[in-house]
Formats: sequence, structure tokens, C-alpha cells
Amino acid sequence: MKKFFFIFSLFLSACSTSLSLTESQTLPFDDNILRGRLDNGLKYYILLNNQPAERVYIRLVVNAGSMHEDNDQRGVAHIVEHMAFNGTTNYPENTIIDALEQLGIKFARDINAFTDFENTVYTLNLAKNDFNKLDLAFDVLNEWMNNVTIFPKDLDAERGIVLEEWRARLSPMLRLGNKKSAVEMQGSRYVLRDPIGDVNVIKNVSASRVKDFYQKWYRPDNMSLIVVGDINASEIEKLVKTKLSKKNVQSATKLLQPDYRIPLINHWRLSTLSEKGINVPTIELSFLRDIHSTETVAEYKKEFIQQMIIRLINLRLQQWEKQQQSISSGNFYQTYLGKFSLQNMFSLQLTDTNYQEVINQLFEFIAQIHKFGFTEQEFQEEIQRLTELNEKQLVIKAGSLKLADDLIPVVANNQVSLSSQDKYQLNRQILSQLKLVDLNHAFNEIIELKAKLLLVTQPYPDKKLNFTVTNIEQAWQKIMSSSLTQYNQQESAVKGLPILDLKPATVKKEKYHSKGNITEFRLANGSSLIYHYSDKQPNQVYFKALTTGGLRSIPRDEYHLLRTAVALVDETGIGNAPQAEINQTLSHSPVVFSTLVDDYQQGFVGVGKSTDLGTILHLFRLKLQAAPISSKVWSKYNQETKQYFAQMDRETAFMRLVAKQRYPQSETIYSQNEGILQQSPQKLTALYQSKINDKTDFTYFIVGDIAENKVKVLAEKYLANLSVKKQERSLFPLKLAVPNHQIKMKGLLEPRAEVEIYLTAQNQWQPENDYLFDVLADIIQDKLRIRLREKESGIYSVNTWLSQDPKMSQLEGRISFSCAPERVEQLIKSAHNILDDIMQEGVEADVVAKKLNEKHTQVKQQFDSLLYVLDRIEQSYRLDGSPRLIYLYQQLDKIVTKQNLDRIAKKALNPQGRFEAILMK
Repeated sequence: MKKFFFIFSLFLSACSTSLSLTESQTLPFDDNILRGRLDNGLKYYILLNNQPAERVYIRLVVNAGSMHEDNDQRGVAHIVEHMAFNGTTNYPENTIIDALEQLGIKFARDINAFTDFENTVYTLNLAKNDFNKLDLAFDVLNEWMNNVTIFPKDLDAERGIVLEEWRARLSPMLRLGNKKSAVEMQGSRYVLRDPIGDVNVIKNVSASRVKDFYQKWYRPDNMSLIVVGDINASEIEKLVKTKLSKKNVQSATKLLQPDYRIPLINHWRLSTLSEKGINVPTIELSFLRDIHSTETVAEYKKEFIQQMIIRLINLRLQQWEKQQQSISSGNFYQTYLGKFSLQNMFSLQLTDTNYQEVINQLFEFIAQIHKFGFTEQEFQEEIQRLTELNEKQLVIKAGSLKLADDLIPVVANNQVSLSSQDKYQLNRQILSQLKLVDLNHAFNEIIELKAKLLLVTQPYPDKKLNFTVTNIEQAWQKIMSSSLTQYNQQESAVKGLPILDLKPATVKKEKYHSKGNITEFRLANGSSLIYHYSDKQPNQVYFKALTTGGLRSIPRDEYHLLRTAVALVDETGIGNAPQAEINQTLSHSPVVFSTLVDDYQQGFVGVGKSTDLGTILHLFRLKLQAAPISSKVWSKYNQETKQYFAQMDRETAFMRLVAKQRYPQSETIYSQNEGILQQSPQKLTALYQSKINDKTDFTYFIVGDIAENKVKVLAEKYLANLSVKKQERSLFPLKLAVPNHQIKMKGLLEPRAEVEIYLTAQNQWQPENDYLFDVLADIIQDKLRIRLREKESGIYSVNTWLSQDPKMSQLEGRISFSCAPERVEQLIKSAHNILDDIMQEGVEADVVAKKLNEKHTQVKQQFDSLLYVLDRIEQSYRLDGSPRLIYLYQQLDKIVTKQNLDRIAKKALNPQGRFEAILMK
């Protein structure tokens, strides 16, 4: 488990006392968290937070991961995690999941676990804080802590599932990552302890050796419990003491912890790697050091400075990379290797293989900062940004899910969790004391570290480098002592957004819907503005400008041209302002703004803080002024596209083949060919201008934590005066085909088969069907999981979806899973048997009741998301011209019935509408 600092945490303490600490003092633990330790050694952390209401998030952190395994147990920590769901004293086999799901808690979404190098974490997310759910949750925690049975028959049934999880992870990126880790963590236990484990161990380890691990490491004094949510903290503490106080005889034995150290190699190292399927050259320069946590103010300040340095370097890199022909992108970041090692890394993605030239350019970039430091202007701008951010964060309240997950590394590593008020005061104290010399000194400390690693990733197959580690060290020393030009402060000067000469126009309030708190405005240009106030995400606002159109409203030969134009125009910038300039201008208050184009609609979307809505609307008007594509963006696109076709992997080729068979009369995202490179950026710019910017008959949506009067003023300034341009377009809806044969492709690099079963049926679209599709897909997925995973041990997971676009006369769906190649036909047959049973026999009444209960819970949770609320509002007005469809969920009991589900199942699961696609080794 890596160590993290949460400098700008997002929850608010009621306390407002000042904090003044000396650098040698230990950081104060958040006194809002009720902490304690039972007699059996279990530590607990309980935090009241009512965002969202009624929810409770529980995390059981076991300080046992793959690093704790013996040589013959590699993978056993992960196996124990699986076995915790497959049999305990009071819940044999899978009944622990069944019991929790009866309360509306869904496996994988609300009940889950993960294993890493150092810890295993079990998660329970409760939608209701009532006694029954909490009582059962604590019973389950007690089972995990004390009563996992690990019977041989249960272990044998789970081996195949764990092996399929291993198989599903296999990829070129994973293998490359493992190679990098072997270099970066050379000489450490981490290299030998991948949490997924060793295949031979997974296949053959005995139940007794698995139980040995469980009994040795699963003991209360090696665990911590986190409970965050809308709770009575003292009542939760009583539950902890009542349910989880059982003593473990093993606790009398002292636990010997594994060696977490990664030996530092205190000199320059050079390593080159490649992996089949990886074709992008990269250079990574790392500076490594040991860390020793003291949880003091001095350490917090050091990390604070480090985060400032990271940001200032990345701002410079944004400017620098534009001047380098061989560099596509550059980043600098900090990460923790294991528990006690820190890695500061420059990572460059290249457009060619001029490695030595790029390395020298990077060294010059570093040497410039080393010699001249950051500028006073850069420093003051960052101090101002952080000061403003610190003030903003004080009034923002985080959700319980985030707080619970943030506490995991805190309790796993015995760190301090600061209260928001203490963070605020400490940040103010540091910001008032910091000097430019502090940052420059900290930067030089980094680059003067002796342990340096230069890692070159080459396109496969790799070639011998034409330089050695000695050459690299000599180049470093030479450049660091050479004469350099001082950084030009003008390059970082913030120019501000281009000025708009706009005359305000009238905005009239037409209708208010008290149900949903939705206001409709009519603008002077005839457009509509739909506004909804919500503080579900404090100080957050979303903006959309939408109109009909999209990719299915233009000629087929323009489909890929418009997709490409949108991507390249957005990457270039906003209007005539380059993207790098926009990023720098908005560095104090970053916003997201982009073009939106899908099959049947188009427009723009913006996201930011409530105080930045004016900026978002300013960007919207700038975007409509021009649509340039820069030469560098076009050159990069050309190179990447050529590489895409020249080095296409089998997964992509497979998706292209399936799409061609499924949509034979239409273009899709997979049907693009190299002919796109024959176009010019000028033609793409003209297409964007004519199809996007010259269609402005928008309906506007503003949703978030912003007052109505502010929305009205900004709409008058930016929206009501926009000239409305209309275009009449014909739609070309997608038409799905059902191939009469199985699609099969070979050539996958992994020992794996990817199986997809597609579903198609004629169906009249109705808005209510969205809920039926979701529930039916969930039922199918559960039945397939139980059959293919739990009974046949043939898969790790299965994904199922059903949907229908309102413009289409067909519903569609897909079932997908991966498995061993030799089991494909058997598992496909089993899957079809499940589908046949559902279609012919219908859905069991008790399953309908269970899924209806889960759906009620899910919908309630979804409406906690401001983005989901916006989506519901936008969809309702797009399809119905009113907010009516938003409230369909209130009729769930009438919509999600056995009769309706059986009706949809007979259509969707008809064998005539099914076909299979298989990619395998």
C-alpha cells in the first residue's frame, strides 16, 4: 500500500480554531474521527458524515498482502480474499453474498475486496443505515475476521476463477509494467510477489497452506476497521465492541513483518525494454530515495513543496514540449515504490526514436531549473493559486465514499489524518512562510540524488542503443555545468482570455417546475435554457449546449472526417487561442470544455466550479468563432494514425471485423481507413465550421450550485445574443445485422479467448424500457455468473448490457467474458442454455422482487450524482420537451414487473437474434 498525503482534503470541520505548529511537532489526528482499540487488538476509526444521507461505507483493512506470503504461498493472500466469499462457519459456500444481497446490497458494486502487496481490503457499501443492515454487516465482518473455513472442495472450485482473473489481466501493458517493476524495484521482495500470484501455486496449493496464511495474518491486532457515513458514532462503537471483540489465540505470538525495503542503487543506471504489442517509444528518468515517515509538520511541509514543484515543472513542460519535434508529451510526477521508497520521474512520450537527442534536451531542461531556479513570477502565481484553492476547499464537503477510501492508506500505514480545519490552517501557515529559495532548494535535492535510473522503452522489437550508461552520465555532468539561457518569463505569462464584444439580450423566465426545482427560460434569440439548482456537489456547475444533428445526420463519407475534425480542433485549442495558453490562463480555476458529438446530437459541454460559469460561457462563445487545427496537432495525428494501421493489434482488428458484420450499411468508429490522411487540416476545419459552428439552434442546460439570478445575468451576456443558425438534415439511423455464422479470429497474444454473444431484436422504443433493459441485463449477468463462474469455474467475470437508441427500431445487447481457449464452446453452450431458460420459462418472481429492490437503491444512489441529474434532465427535454421522463423511476414498481420482463426477454433473447464472436490465441 502506497503512502499518500491529502493536502487539500474536501470535508469541513465545524471547528474554526487557529492552528500554529512548529516543524518538529507531530501532526494532530482529526478529532472528528472516533478512534479506539479493542482488547483483541482491532483498531477502529468511525466518522460521522451525512453526505449522502443514510449511506454507510465500511472498510476492513487487513495488513496482509502478497508480501507476507511464503515461497510456496505466492498468490495465497489473493486466494484467501476469494475464499472469504466462499464459505464461513455461519455462511457456507456463497450464502454470505446471498444474505447481503437480500438487503439490496449488490455483489461487486457494494460488496467487494482487493489484495495488493501489503494489504487486503474488504468493502461493504450500505444504502441504508438501519439496524438490520448494520447488524448483518458486522456479522459478516466477524466472519471474515474469524471464521473463513477454506474447505478443500471450496478451494478447488475457486482455483479456476482465480486463474481466469489472472488470465483476464494478461496484456502487453501488464508485461511491460512487470519488466519496469523488475528494474525499478531490483533486489526487493516486491519483484517476487505479484499479488495475482504464481500459476502453479494457484493450481496446486493445498487448503492447509491457504489456511495457514489466514490463521497467521488474519488476527484482530493486524486489522483496522473504518466506518464512515450517516451514523451515530457511539452506536457504531457499541456494535464494534459487541460483534468484533472475539480474541484470537494467535495474537499472543508476535508477527514478524516482511522486508519492505527496495535497495537503492546509488549511481546512474540505464535500462532498455520492449514488449510485443507496445509501439510507442518513451523515456523515463527517475530520481529515487528512501523515505522515513515521521508524520511531523516538517514532513507535511516538504510534501507540500514537492507538490508545488511538480506543478511548476509540468507547466514548463507544456511549453517546452511544443518546441521539441521528437516529443509528443512530457510529464513529471511523484510515486511511491512500496512502503519506503519514493520515485520522482520525468516521463516523455516520443514521436520517433531519437533517444540520445531527446535525453540531452531533457537534461538541458533540468539544468536550466537547476542553474536559475523557478522564477519569482512562477512562484507568486502558484502561491496565489494555492491560497485561493485553500479557501475554496474549506467550504466543500466530501462524500462518505471518498472519506472512507481516503482513510485506507492512513490506517494501513499508521499515518495521521488531519481535520479539514487543521489542514486549512496548516496550509495557510506554510503558504505565508514559503520562499522561492525553498522550492529551488527542494528541486536541487531531487536531481542531486545519487540513485538515478534512465529507462528507455523501445517499439518492439528493441534494438541495441547507440549509447551507454557512461555516455549518459558524462552528458549529464557536461550539460549541468554548461552555459544556459535563463528561462523566459514571458513564456509563462498569463495573457487572459480573448475579449468578446457582446451586447446583453433579454432572458425571460417562462415556467417553473416545483417538482424537481427546474426553471425554463426563453432567450431573446428564441432558444431555451433549462436550469436546475443543486448543491449535491457544492461549488460545481455543468453546462451543455445541445442541438439535433450528430454523425448520423451527415453523409456517410463525412462521418470519419467530422469525428477527426472534432478531435483535432479540440486538441488545438478554443477558437484562435491555443490549448496550452488556455490551460495556463485557467490554471487558477481549471475548467473542462469540449465539443460534444454523438450519433444523433451535437453541441458543447463545460464543467467547472460555480464561480467559473462565466468562464465556461466565455469559452463557448470563443469556440464558435474559429476552428483551427495546428500544424503540430495535425502532424501528431498523421504519425499516430499511420502507426495505428501499421501496427494494429488483434483486439482492434477483431472489433473492426465485428463492427463491419454488425453494421454493414453504416460507418462506425472502427471502420476508419488510411484515406483520412489524404485530407487536409483546412478541409477538416471547414467541415467543423459548417457542421458544428454553423448550427447554433441550441437548447441550453445549466445544472449545479449556482443561484438563479447569476445564471440569468450570464445567460443575458453570453447566450441570449447568439445568432441562431439552423440546418435541415436527414437522419440515417443505424441498422443492425445478425450474421448467420460465428465470427472467429485467431492471433491473440495471450493464452485467452475473448467471447462475445450479441443480441438483436425488433422493438418499438419506449422510455420505460430503459429500466427493463437494465434489470433484465442484470438478471442475465447474475445467472451467467453463478453458472459460468461459481458452478463451472470457467470465468472470472461476465458483463451484460441491453439498450435501444430512441432513433432505432431495434434493441441490442452484448454478453462478454474471457476464458481458457479450450473451454470456449462448453461455456458458450452453457450461456445459451441460460438465455434459453430465461426466454422460455421467464424470470422467477422472487428474482424480480430482489432486482426491483436493488434498482430502487441504485436509482437513489444515481440521483446523488449531479452529472446523472443533468443527463436525466437533458434526455427528458430532448425526447419529451418537458421534465416528465425524469420521474419515470417513481413508477418502477409498475414498470419492472415479471410480465414486462418476460415480454422483453422473449424478444431480446430470441436465438434468431443471437450471434457469437470469438477472439483467441
